[in-house]
Amino acid sequence: MLTAIAGMPAPDGTLHPDLVAVHTVVLVKDGRRWKIGVFAATPALRSAPADAVAVLAAEFAG
Repeated sequence: MLTAIAGMPAPDGTLHPDLVAVHTVVLVKDGRRWKIGVFAATPALRSAPADAVAVLAAEFAG
């Protein structure tokens, strides 16, 4: 399982906290091949406190 946090910068380079999302991928090994079992993208505002989303947005902004 891999969990990643991503954001979408605006044209002016700022990152709005509403555009931060949590992505989750679960890989399953089928014999010798790996396959994607689950892929989910959830807006961070639905799954994290607003102050935590603001901290993540600040990290992306640099």
